[in-house]
Amino acid sequence: MVDNLEHINKSVLPNGITVVTEHVDFVRSAAIGVWVEAGSRDENSENNGIAHFMEHMVFKGTSNRSAFDIANGIESLGGHVNAFTGKELTCFYAQVLDETVPEALDVLSDILLNPAFRPDDIEREKSVVLEELTDVEDTPSDLIHEYFVEQMYPNHPLGYNILGTRASIQQFSEPMIQSFTRENYTPERLVVAVTGHVDHDAIVSLVENVFQEFSTAGNGQPRQVVNPNGAAYGSVTHTSELQQSHLCLGTRTFAYDDERRYALLILNTLLSGGMSSRLFQNIRERYGFVYSIFSFADFYLDSGLFGVYVGTEKNQLSFMQEKILDELRRLIYEPVETTELEKVKNQVKGSLVLSLESMFNRMNRLAKQDIYYNEFQTVDQFLSRVEAVTADNVQSLAEELFQTDETMVTTILRPAE
Repeated sequence: MVDNLEHINKSVLPNGITVVTEHVDFVRSAAIGVWVEAGSRDENSENNGIAHFMEHMVFKGTSNRSAFDIANGIESLGGHVNAFTGKELTCFYAQVLDETVPEALDVLSDILLNPAFRPDDIEREKSVVLEELTDVEDTPSDLIHEYFVEQMYPNHPLGYNILGTRASIQQFSEPMIQSFTRENYTPERLVVAVTGHVDHDAIVSLVENVFQEFSTAGNGQPRQVVNPNGAAYGSVTHTSELQQSHLCLGTRTFAYDDERRYALLILNTLLSGGMSSRLFQNIRERYGFVYSIFSFADFYLDSGLFGVYVGTEKNQLSFMQEKILDELRRLIYEPVETTELEKVKNQVKGSLVLSLESMFNRMNRLAKQDIYYNEFQTVDQFLSRVEAVTADNVQSLAEELFQTDETMVTTILRPAE
């Protein structure tokens, strides 16, 4: 496996676009990601969902290509093209053979520089996104996470649903999309990340060529800073005509670049790293009242969160909540034994190393390292950071996160009859 910073290169073009590449000589493919530092965090209550809608709309056609031409332009070469929107980033990507990188970059640049935004397409795509929102609303295990994050970041864009609301989606228009694009799709917020059998200088030349007309300066507002004391700690209950009840329990943590993230990675894996994890063994297997239970951790530029999800019968929900809290308290009062800590470290290390056999995953890692850390970390450096986490580190973090009143509980329950 390639693990050498000599294979990673970075250039900043005269117009402000950043290009980062990783050369991997044992493959004949490449993963290309055009990352925009814009997401639902950059929205307001009126245009909530516009970043995700923009991601959809660029595939509807450009001044040069139809929707079919965009898809066929990559797929006819044996590749794959898609996109995704997050809280802080949007990525347009293609996975292709190494020899077809120029064609793929031409398509990706075209959809970003020359989107058509036709009124008929906008109206049609509203229906598509509304169906996507309905899918989330009809999936309570997804919906409760939306409620949980909204409670974690009340009155802040990080708490918004990435898809938007029914009201906001219905009012999307070409001027709204164009306004969001002008403010946020700017060269200094664009990172082109490419991994695979590629040459850095050749990629820089290609990017310079296809993005040479991209020089718009944005006039958007700076991102709203997270209020460290703004979470709505306590319990919030939502009702739904469901047979099963759902619960998320957790707290705020810290940002992407905080060194404590390695200890949290260990803690999260300890609780939820497969069928041998504590939540699975001590709750699911011991009591049999749940099918799905897991912990999760998310990081942002200036904040983060940790939580545990469980779905169970309504009359078991209080019992399950207490058992989850027991597991979190146990991390405070009982140091992790050496054998369990080593097992969890091996899980974390193995997960990363195995994931990097995918050029798409390598491209994701490369881009996020540049965006969030402004530096690159080798696999060996990551593994050494994980190996350095001690039982005391995990226990101290548990004390910091769980030995407080700052616990948030979000539930979806069937209303009382």
